Amino acid sequence: GGGGGEGGGTGDYAFVANREFVIAAIAILFMTPISMVESVAELRWANIFGIGVFVLLVLSMVCRSASTLVENRGAVTHSVPMLSGAGSAIGVVTAAPTIFYSFCCHINVFSIYTSLNRPSIRKMNKVVYVSCGVALALYLALAFSGLLEFGPRTKEDILSNMGHHSAAMAATQLLFAVNIGMSFPMNVYPSRFTIEMLFFPDSEPSWVRRAVITAAFVWLAMLSAIWLPNISTVFSVIGASSAVLVSFILPPAFYVHIRTGSVVHLSKEPLASALLIAAVVFGVFATASSILVSVAPGLVEG
Repeated sequence: GGGGGEGGGTGDYAFVANREFVIAAIAILFMTPISMVESVAELRWANIFGIGVFVLLVLSMVCRSASTLVENRGAVTHSVPMLSGAGSAIGVVTAAPTIFYSFCCHINVFSIYTSLNRPSIRKMNKVVYVSCGVALALYLALAFSGLLEFGPRTKEDILSNMGHHSAAMAATQLLFAVNIGMSFPMNVYPSRFTIEMLFFPDSEPSWVRRAVITAAFVWLAMLSAIWLPNISTVFSVIGASSAVLVSFILPPAFYVHIRTGSVVHLSKEPLASALLIAAVVFGVFATASSILVSVAPGLVEG
């Protein structure tokens, strides 16, 4: 027979290529069960796997970029946006929250602290420094190698640039998708713990309650993934609102309040108060910009 051609959109098994079906199947059959863990320590192997996959992605991109440079004898054949002045102010404002969100691991601090052997502030600080240092090194390696390879053609999701031209690239993208699914429980666990502490502080542990709360989080995320066409919209909005709040607004607010008794005190704590005010202004502007760009993507072009 003639087969289905390249489109793959018709046939008896076309439903397996349907985006909504794939998202729902993964959420219900895969992400919901692994999100039922009782302790964050149970996720250590999933986290190790995730780090390994991300390192593989970075190495793939660095090798590809280095190979292109060697072929071109060290010459960059396209303009580099950050060097040529391309881009827009609103593009920078909407990109910054995604960067903030990539370092926003605050929700897991307490659960990780309690899972340490002989936990202490000094040991937790070391964990934070090493984690953020490794993350920064990997982010920079991926960012610069991707920028050198694709230049102004770099997309929001660099996996889209890498394509499926080789088995290695296709396998890397598949593993990265699995990695995202396996890292999701790291966000569900502290969220479920917070809900239980707020509404059921004195209740005995209940498997049914844990299952209901977990399913609610996972399935709400599933519906959001189906409804929103681009995950970068989620990262941008969350980064502009919650990440800015947790990373830049609450810390100086707590500091100034502890030192002076008020949230803002420009005379006694000018630097912390200035950081708080600037963070609030930036958070509001970035959140509005992220929502605006999600409605009108053309604003970041040019």
